[in-house]
Amino acid sequence: MLVAVGRSWLRVQSKIVIETGTFGGHALRAAAVLALLCAASRSAGLRRDESSVTMYHAPPQTAHKRFKVLRRLQPYGAIPGWTSKTMGVRRKFHRWKTRRTPPISLWGRRMIEYQRIRHHYGLKAKQLRNYARKAYAWGQMFPTDNLVQRLESRLDNFLFRCGVGRTMFECRATIRKGHIQYKRSFWKDYSTRSGTLIADVPEGRKREWRTINLSGLTLQPGDKVRFRPPDMSGGDTKVRDTSIKVGKYLMEKTGNVQIPSHLKWDPENLEGEYCDVCHHTEVGMPINEMILHNCFSGQTPYKELNVKHKRFYPGTSQEIPKYYNGGKPRDTPENLRNMKMGMGYNRRGRYRPPCLWGRTQPLNNPYESDQTGLAPKKKWF
Repeated sequence: MLVAVGRSWLRVQSKIVIETGTFGGHALRAAAVLALLCAASRSAGLRRDESSVTMYHAPPQTAHKRFKVLRRLQPYGAIPGWTSKTMGVRRKFHRWKTRRTPPISLWGRRMIEYQRIRHHYGLKAKQLRNYARKAYAWGQMFPTDNLVQRLESRLDNFLFRCGVGRTMFECRATIRKGHIQYKRSFWKDYSTRSGTLIADVPEGRKREWRTINLSGLTLQPGDKVRFRPPDMSGGDTKVRDTSIKVGKYLMEKTGNVQIPSHLKWDPENLEGEYCDVCHHTEVGMPINEMILHNCFSGQTPYKELNVKHKRFYPGTSQEIPKYYNGGKPRDTPENLRNMKMGMGYNRRGRYRPPCLWGRTQPLNNPYESDQTGLAPKKKWF
Protein backbone atom coordinates (compact mmCIF):
# COMPACT_ATOMS: atom_id res chain seq x y z
CA MET A 1 0.00 0.00 0.00
CA LEU A 2 2.88 2.37 0.84
CA VAL A 3 4.55 1.55 -2.47
CA ALA A 4 1.32 2.25 -4.40
CA VAL A 5 0.85 5.63 -2.66
CA GLY A 6 4.46 6.52 -3.33
CA ARG A 7 4.11 5.70 -7.03
CA SER A 8 0.96 7.83 -7.38
CA TRP A 9 2.66 10.72 -5.58
CA LEU A 10 5.66 10.32 -7.89
CA ARG A 11 3.44 10.50 -10.97
CA VAL A 12 1.88 13.70 -9.69
CA GLN A 13 5.28 15.23 -9.01
CA SER A 14 6.59 14.23 -12.43
CA LYS A 15 3.52 15.76 -14.05
CA ILE A 16 4.10 18.98 -12.19
CA VAL A 17 7.74 18.98 -13.24
CA ILE A 18 6.87 18.41 -16.90
CA GLU A 19 4.18 21.09 -16.97
CA THR A 20 6.21 23.71 -15.16
CA GLY A 21 9.45 22.77 -16.85
CA THR A 22 11.41 22.87 -13.62
CA PHE A 23 13.97 20.18 -13.13
CA GLY A 24 15.29 21.39 -9.78
CA GLY A 25 14.37 20.32 -6.26
CA HIS A 26 11.16 18.51 -7.27
CA ALA A 27 12.95 16.08 -9.56
CA LEU A 28 15.64 15.33 -7.03
CA ARG A 29 13.09 14.88 -4.26
CA ALA A 30 11.04 12.52 -6.44
CA ALA A 31 14.10 10.43 -7.35
CA ALA A 32 15.12 10.14 -3.70
CA VAL A 33 11.64 9.03 -2.65
CA LEU A 34 11.54 6.48 -5.50
CA ALA A 35 14.89 4.98 -4.46
CA LEU A 36 13.76 4.81 -0.82
CA LEU A 37 10.52 3.02 -1.72
CA CYS A 38 12.30 0.52 -3.95
CA ALA A 39 14.81 -0.30 -1.22
CA ALA A 40 11.99 -0.70 1.32
CA SER A 41 10.04 -3.06 -0.95
CA ARG A 42 13.18 -5.12 -1.66
CA SER A 43 14.06 -5.42 2.04
CA ALA A 44 10.45 -6.33 2.88
CA GLY A 45 10.56 -9.12 0.29
CA LEU A 46 13.82 -10.41 1.71
CA ARG A 47 12.39 -10.36 5.22
CA ARG A 48 9.37 -12.29 4.04
CA ASP A 49 11.59 -14.93 2.42
CA GLU A 50 13.80 -15.24 5.50
CA SER A 51 10.86 -15.45 7.87
CA SER A 52 9.27 -18.22 5.81
CA VAL A 53 12.40 -20.30 6.32
CA THR A 54 13.38 -19.48 9.88
CA MET A 55 9.83 -19.56 11.26
CA TYR A 56 9.23 -23.10 10.01
CA HIS A 57 9.12 -25.61 12.83
CA ALA A 58 7.59 -28.99 13.54
CA PRO A 59 4.39 -28.33 15.53
CA PRO A 60 3.77 -30.61 18.52
CA GLN A 61 1.25 -33.38 18.08
CA THR A 62 -0.74 -32.20 21.10
CA ALA A 63 -0.94 -28.40 21.03
CA HIS A 64 -2.45 -27.63 24.43
CA LYS A 65 -1.63 -25.24 27.22
CA ARG A 66 1.13 -26.71 29.31
CA PHE A 67 -0.05 -25.70 32.77
CA LYS A 68 -3.69 -26.42 32.10
CA VAL A 69 -2.77 -29.98 31.27
CA LEU A 70 -0.55 -30.25 34.35
CA ARG A 71 -3.27 -29.00 36.71
CA ARG A 72 -5.66 -31.57 35.31
CA LEU A 73 -3.39 -34.62 35.00
CA GLN A 74 -0.35 -34.21 37.25
CA PRO A 75 -2.22 -35.02 40.52
CA TYR A 76 -2.47 -38.61 39.19
CA GLY A 77 1.24 -38.90 38.28
CA ALA A 78 4.18 -37.00 36.81
CA ILE A 79 4.40 -36.22 33.07
CA PRO A 80 8.14 -35.57 32.54
CA GLY A 81 8.01 -35.54 28.74
CA TRP A 82 5.36 -32.82 28.56
CA THR A 83 7.28 -29.90 30.10
CA SER A 84 10.33 -29.31 32.29
CA LYS A 85 8.72 -26.45 34.24
CA THR A 86 7.09 -26.87 37.60
CA MET A 87 3.38 -26.29 37.98
CA GLY A 88 2.52 -22.97 39.60
CA VAL A 89 0.04 -22.72 42.44
CA ARG A 90 -2.93 -20.46 41.92
CA ARG A 91 -3.56 -17.91 44.61
CA LYS A 92 -7.14 -18.02 45.80
CA PHE A 93 -8.46 -14.61 46.74
CA HIS A 94 -11.92 -15.84 47.71
CA ARG A 95 -11.45 -19.08 49.52
CA TRP A 96 -15.11 -19.31 50.46
CA LYS A 97 -16.08 -19.51 46.78
CA THR A 98 -14.14 -22.69 46.08
CA ARG A 99 -16.14 -25.83 45.41
CA ARG A 100 -15.40 -29.36 46.34
CA THR A 101 -14.09 -31.43 43.47
CA PRO A 102 -16.69 -34.09 42.61
CA PRO A 103 -15.55 -37.72 42.76
CA ILE A 104 -14.26 -38.97 39.43
CA SER A 105 -15.95 -41.87 37.71
CA LEU A 106 -14.28 -45.07 36.55
CA TRP A 107 -14.48 -44.00 32.92
CA GLY A 108 -13.00 -40.59 33.79
CA ARG A 109 -10.10 -42.21 35.62
CA ARG A 110 -9.36 -44.32 32.56
CA MET A 111 -9.38 -41.26 30.33
CA ILE A 112 -6.98 -39.46 32.67
CA GLU A 113 -4.48 -42.32 32.43
CA TYR A 114 -5.02 -42.39 28.67
CA GLN A 115 -4.32 -38.64 28.38
CA ARG A 116 -1.26 -38.82 30.62
CA ILE A 117 0.43 -41.34 28.32
CA ARG A 118 -0.63 -39.45 25.22
CA HIS A 119 0.79 -36.13 26.45
CA HIS A 120 4.03 -37.66 27.75
CA TYR A 121 4.95 -39.28 24.42
CA GLY A 122 3.40 -36.45 22.35
CA LEU A 123 0.99 -38.62 20.38
CA LYS A 124 -2.40 -38.11 18.86
CA ALA A 125 -5.29 -40.32 19.90
CA LYS A 126 -5.20 -42.14 16.55
CA GLN A 127 -1.47 -42.86 16.88
CA LEU A 128 -1.91 -44.27 20.37
CA ARG A 129 -4.77 -46.48 19.18
CA ASN A 130 -2.59 -47.85 16.39
CA TYR A 131 0.12 -48.77 18.91
CA ALA A 132 -2.49 -50.38 21.18
CA ARG A 133 -4.05 -52.31 18.30
CA LYS A 134 -0.70 -53.96 17.56
CA ALA A 135 0.02 -54.60 21.23
CA TYR A 136 -3.41 -56.08 21.96
CA ALA A 137 -3.37 -58.41 18.97
CA TRP A 138 -4.49 -61.97 19.53
CA GLY A 139 -1.81 -64.12 21.09
CA GLN A 140 0.04 -61.44 23.08
CA MET A 141 0.86 -62.68 26.57
CA PHE A 142 1.27 -59.27 28.29
CA PRO A 143 -0.40 -56.65 26.05
CA THR A 144 0.03 -53.72 28.43
CA ASP A 145 3.79 -54.27 28.75
CA ASN A 146 3.97 -54.73 24.98
CA LEU A 147 2.27 -51.37 24.47
CA VAL A 148 4.67 -49.58 26.81
CA GLN A 149 7.68 -51.23 25.15
CA ARG A 150 6.50 -50.05 21.74
CA LEU A 151 6.21 -46.50 23.01
CA GLU A 152 9.61 -46.64 24.70
CA SER A 153 11.26 -47.81 21.46
CA ARG A 154 10.48 -44.56 19.61
CA LEU A 155 13.45 -42.52 18.41
CA ASP A 156 12.40 -39.30 20.15
CA ASN A 157 11.92 -41.19 23.43
CA PHE A 158 15.42 -42.69 23.03
CA LEU A 159 16.94 -39.20 22.89
CA PHE A 160 14.77 -38.03 25.78
CA ARG A 161 15.85 -40.91 28.03
CA CYS A 162 19.50 -40.30 27.13
CA GLY A 163 19.28 -36.64 28.21
CA VAL A 164 19.56 -35.02 24.80
CA GLY A 165 16.47 -32.83 25.35
CA ARG A 166 14.50 -31.53 28.28
CA THR A 167 11.13 -32.43 26.76
CA MET A 168 9.85 -34.81 24.14
CA PHE A 169 9.10 -31.92 21.78
CA GLU A 170 12.67 -30.67 21.95
CA CYS A 171 13.94 -34.10 20.94
CA ARG A 172 11.41 -34.26 18.11
CA ALA A 173 12.54 -30.87 16.79
CA THR A 174 16.16 -32.07 16.85
CA ILE A 175 15.22 -35.07 14.71
CA ARG A 176 13.11 -33.07 12.28
CA LYS A 177 16.01 -30.70 11.53
CA GLY A 178 18.21 -33.56 10.30
CA HIS A 179 20.72 -33.75 13.16
CA ILE A 180 20.24 -37.47 13.91
CA GLN A 181 21.49 -40.58 12.08
CA TYR A 182 20.70 -44.21 12.79
CA LYS A 183 22.04 -47.61 11.78
CA ARG A 184 20.33 -50.99 11.86
CA SER A 185 22.22 -53.95 13.22
CA PHE A 186 21.79 -55.95 10.00
CA TRP A 187 22.74 -53.22 7.51
CA LYS A 188 25.87 -53.51 5.38
CA ASP A 189 28.19 -50.67 4.41
CA TYR A 190 28.28 -50.71 0.61
CA SER A 191 30.39 -47.53 0.39
CA THR A 192 33.59 -49.44 1.20
CA ARG A 193 32.97 -52.25 -1.28
CA SER A 194 33.82 -52.43 -4.96
CA GLY A 195 32.16 -54.46 -7.66
CA THR A 196 29.21 -54.57 -9.99
CA LEU A 197 26.70 -55.27 -7.23
CA ILE A 198 26.95 -51.70 -5.93
CA ALA A 199 25.20 -50.45 -9.06
CA ASP A 200 22.10 -52.38 -8.04
CA VAL A 201 21.98 -50.74 -4.60
CA PRO A 202 19.90 -47.51 -4.40
CA GLU A 203 21.80 -44.29 -3.83
CA GLY A 204 20.26 -43.67 -0.38
CA ARG A 205 21.26 -47.10 0.92
CA LYS A 206 24.91 -47.20 -0.03
CA ARG A 207 25.96 -45.69 3.27
CA GLU A 208 25.79 -47.52 6.56
CA TRP A 209 24.55 -44.52 8.58
CA ARG A 210 21.39 -42.85 7.33
CA THR A 211 19.91 -39.50 8.29
CA ILE A 212 16.36 -39.69 9.61
CA ASN A 213 13.76 -36.99 10.25
CA LEU A 214 10.95 -39.23 11.54
CA SER A 215 10.59 -39.03 15.30
CA GLY A 216 8.31 -42.07 15.43
CA LEU A 217 10.92 -44.49 14.10
CA THR A 218 10.72 -47.79 15.99
CA LEU A 219 14.16 -48.91 17.11
CA GLN A 220 15.10 -52.58 17.27
CA PRO A 221 17.59 -54.22 19.65
CA GLY A 222 21.10 -53.61 18.32
CA ASP A 223 20.33 -50.34 16.49
CA LYS A 224 22.69 -47.38 16.95
CA VAL A 225 21.92 -43.66 16.98
CA ARG A 226 24.29 -40.71 16.73
CA PHE A 227 24.42 -37.01 15.92
CA ARG A 228 25.36 -36.21 12.36
CA PRO A 229 29.17 -35.83 12.13
CA PRO A 230 30.91 -33.10 10.10
CA ASP A 231 31.02 -33.67 6.35
CA MET A 232 34.69 -34.14 5.44
CA SER A 233 34.12 -34.81 1.74
CA GLY A 234 34.15 -31.15 0.72
CA GLY A 235 37.19 -30.23 2.80
CA ASP A 236 35.21 -27.78 4.93
CA THR A 237 34.35 -29.12 8.38
CA LYS A 238 31.90 -26.28 9.06
CA VAL A 239 29.30 -27.75 6.72
CA ARG A 240 27.93 -30.25 9.23
CA ASP A 241 29.57 -29.10 12.44
CA THR A 242 26.22 -27.61 13.47
CA SER A 243 24.77 -30.97 14.51
CA ILE A 244 27.61 -31.65 16.96
CA LYS A 245 27.24 -28.17 18.46
CA VAL A 246 23.48 -28.65 18.84
CA GLY A 247 23.97 -32.00 20.56
CA LYS A 248 26.48 -30.64 23.07
CA TYR A 249 24.33 -27.61 23.76
CA LEU A 250 21.23 -29.74 24.44
CA MET A 251 23.09 -32.10 26.75
CA GLU A 252 24.60 -29.19 28.67
CA LYS A 253 21.19 -27.57 29.04
CA THR A 254 19.50 -30.81 30.16
CA GLY A 255 22.10 -31.83 32.72
CA ASN A 256 22.76 -35.25 34.19
CA VAL A 257 20.06 -37.82 33.53
CA GLN A 258 19.85 -41.40 34.80
CA ILE A 259 19.99 -43.61 31.70
CA PRO A 260 18.08 -46.92 31.94
CA SER A 261 19.87 -50.24 31.67
CA HIS A 262 18.57 -51.13 28.19
CA LEU A 263 20.17 -48.01 26.62
CA LYS A 264 23.78 -46.94 26.09
CA TRP A 265 24.93 -43.38 25.41
CA ASP A 266 28.41 -41.91 24.96
CA PRO A 267 28.28 -38.17 25.79
CA GLU A 268 31.73 -37.54 24.31
CA ASN A 269 31.07 -39.02 20.86
CA LEU A 270 27.29 -38.32 20.97
CA GLU A 271 26.50 -41.89 19.99
CA GLY A 272 24.26 -44.48 21.64
CA GLU A 273 22.78 -47.95 21.21
CA TYR A 274 19.35 -49.45 21.79
CA CYS A 275 20.37 -52.73 23.44
CA ASP A 276 17.07 -54.34 24.44
CA VAL A 277 13.38 -53.62 25.02
CA CYS A 278 12.46 -51.61 28.08
CA HIS A 279 11.65 -53.47 31.28
CA HIS A 280 8.28 -52.66 32.83
CA THR A 281 10.03 -51.32 35.96
CA GLU A 282 12.14 -48.77 34.01
CA VAL A 283 9.44 -46.89 32.14
CA GLY A 284 10.00 -43.14 31.80
CA MET A 285 6.79 -42.23 33.66
CA PRO A 286 4.64 -43.81 36.40
CA ILE A 287 1.81 -45.84 34.82
CA ASN A 288 -1.12 -47.62 36.43
CA GLU A 289 -1.10 -50.78 34.34
CA MET A 290 -4.47 -52.03 35.54
CA ILE A 291 -6.28 -48.84 34.54
CA LEU A 292 -4.39 -48.67 31.25
CA HIS A 293 -5.36 -52.25 30.50
CA ASN A 294 -9.02 -51.43 31.11
CA CYS A 295 -8.80 -48.59 28.58
CA PHE A 296 -8.14 -50.93 25.66
CA SER A 297 -9.38 -54.39 26.67
CA GLY A 298 -13.03 -55.21 26.04
CA GLN A 299 -15.49 -55.35 23.18
CA THR A 300 -17.91 -52.60 24.18
CA PRO A 301 -18.20 -49.52 21.93
CA TYR A 302 -17.03 -47.33 24.82
CA LYS A 303 -13.57 -48.90 24.76
CA GLU A 304 -10.79 -47.40 22.66
CA LEU A 305 -10.19 -50.44 20.44
CA ASN A 306 -13.51 -52.36 20.61
CA VAL A 307 -11.74 -55.61 19.75
CA LYS A 308 -14.03 -58.57 19.21
CA HIS A 309 -13.10 -61.48 21.42
CA LYS A 310 -12.79 -64.84 19.72
CA ARG A 311 -12.55 -68.12 21.56
CA PHE A 312 -11.08 -71.29 20.09
CA TYR A 313 -11.45 -74.90 21.06
CA PRO A 314 -8.34 -76.05 22.96
CA GLY A 315 -5.68 -77.47 20.69
CA THR A 316 -7.38 -76.34 17.49
CA SER A 317 -7.86 -73.20 15.40
CA GLN A 318 -11.63 -73.73 15.24
CA GLU A 319 -13.51 -70.75 16.58
CA ILE A 320 -16.25 -71.31 19.17
CA PRO A 321 -19.34 -69.76 17.54
CA LYS A 322 -21.46 -67.21 19.32
CA TYR A 323 -25.13 -68.16 19.17
CA TYR A 324 -28.21 -68.17 21.35
CA ASN A 325 -28.25 -71.39 23.32
CA GLY A 326 -31.61 -71.01 24.99
CA GLY A 327 -30.17 -69.09 27.93
CA LYS A 328 -27.54 -71.73 28.64
CA PRO A 329 -23.87 -70.87 28.72
CA ARG A 330 -21.64 -71.59 25.75
CA ASP A 331 -19.46 -74.68 25.73
CA THR A 332 -16.22 -72.79 26.31
CA PRO A 333 -13.50 -74.50 28.36
CA GLU A 334 -14.18 -72.19 31.31
CA ASN A 335 -17.93 -72.79 31.27
CA LEU A 336 -17.50 -76.57 31.05
CA ARG A 337 -15.06 -76.51 33.95
CA ASN A 338 -17.36 -74.33 36.04
CA MET A 339 -20.34 -76.58 35.37
CA LYS A 340 -18.40 -79.62 36.56
CA MET A 341 -17.30 -77.75 39.64
CA GLY A 342 -20.79 -76.43 40.31
CA MET A 343 -19.63 -72.83 40.59
CA GLY A 344 -22.18 -70.03 40.53
CA TYR A 345 -25.33 -72.10 41.07
CA ASN A 346 -25.87 -71.11 44.69
CA ARG A 347 -25.76 -67.35 44.12
CA ARG A 348 -28.83 -65.29 44.91
CA GLY A 349 -30.11 -61.88 43.93
CA ARG A 350 -28.27 -59.76 41.42
CA TYR A 351 -25.33 -62.20 41.26
CA ARG A 352 -27.52 -65.07 40.07
CA PRO A 353 -26.79 -65.78 36.38
CA PRO A 354 -29.66 -65.27 33.90
CA CYS A 355 -29.67 -68.94 32.90
CA LEU A 356 -30.91 -69.81 36.41
CA TRP A 357 -33.66 -67.22 36.73
CA GLY A 358 -36.92 -68.85 37.76
CA ARG A 359 -35.36 -72.27 38.40
CA THR A 360 -35.44 -74.23 41.62
CA GLN A 361 -32.86 -76.74 40.46
CA PRO A 362 -30.00 -76.04 38.02
CA LEU A 363 -30.97 -78.22 35.07
CA ASN A 364 -27.59 -77.90 33.35
CA ASN A 365 -25.56 -79.24 36.30
CA PRO A 366 -25.13 -83.03 36.03
CA TYR A 367 -23.66 -83.27 39.53
CA GLU A 368 -25.02 -82.27 42.89
CA SER A 369 -21.50 -81.90 44.23
CA ASP A 370 -18.04 -81.57 42.76
CA GLN A 371 -16.82 -84.78 41.10
CA THR A 372 -13.50 -83.47 39.88
CA GLY A 373 -11.84 -82.45 43.13
CA LEU A 374 -11.07 -78.98 41.75
CA ALA A 375 -13.46 -76.97 43.87
CA PRO A 376 -12.24 -75.82 47.28
CA LYS A 377 -13.55 -77.96 50.10
CA LYS A 378 -16.16 -76.40 52.35
CA LYS A 379 -16.16 -76.53 56.08
CA TRP A 380 -18.35 -79.29 57.57
CA PHE A 381 -19.86 -77.03 60.27
